[in-house]
Amino acid sequence: MKLDNYYLLIFNNTLEAMEGENVLKGYNIPLVIMPTPTSITKSCGIGIRIENPYVEKIVKLKEQGKIKIKNIYVEEDSSYRLYI
Repeated sequence: MKLDNYYLLIFNNTLEAMEGENVLKGYNIPLVIMPTPTSITKSCGIGIRIENPYVEKIVKLKEQGKIKIKNIYVEEDSSYRLYI
């Protein structure tokens, strides 16, 4: 049984994804760049995968306007559910 699901940050475009990567690295948040599943969105082909312990920090950064995220999805049983 899997204990933690991962979260996928989705952006409006590639530039925002690259800027988001830099912001997260600046806060020492581990991440993995991955293709955005087309079942989620067709707006940007690049997503950022993050692990559970960091999601609330990222939500705060989004609320503070430090990172432009279109949506955050949580992976559950090989599918994705909208988180915010």
